Amino acid sequence: MFAAHGGFSLDRDKLRDVELGLRMARAGRKIRLDAQVKVRHMKRWRLDRMVRTDVFDRAANWTQLILRERRMPDDLNVRRAERWAVAVLFALLGACVAALWRPEAGWAAVGLGAAYLALNAGLLSYFRRVRGAWFAARSVPLVMLYHACCAAGFAVGCARYLFPSAR
Repeated sequence: MFAAHGGFSLDRDKLRDVELGLRMARAGRKIRLDAQVKVRHMKRWRLDRMVRTDVFDRAANWTQLILRERRMPDDLNVRRAERWAVAVLFALLGACVAALWRPEAGWAAVGLGAAYLALNAGLLSYFRRVRGAWFAARSVPLVMLYHACCAAGFAVGCARYLFPSAR
């Protein structure tokens, strides 16, 4: 199947596997993801590298592929719950800022914070199960940063798509 569909596209340096999967799906091929398969990326992550990768290599490239294909998948990094998490995060940040001037907006922030945690309950529960409750609690700001990176990458991807020569 890999060779029959042209293998990885050599005209792109990121998300080659995703782009190949999109071509195969467009050709009517079924791709089955096996949640039982576990892999570990052997990278030494630093915060600056994580942000750069999430914005410019993942989210921006995903956005460009989605816009080019004119199809929004409901899988992997672009699941509906992930998109909602980004929207709720920004509403939460807005409510926190509003609460500086209007204290009653603090209640909206509390509700949005609870909604954000609920949207990420599966991931946080996994962190708790594997590394403990303290690790899960400390990971919330990084999960929030990840979703902020998704939003920034969406903006970068839209700009790249709309203005390809500006890249």
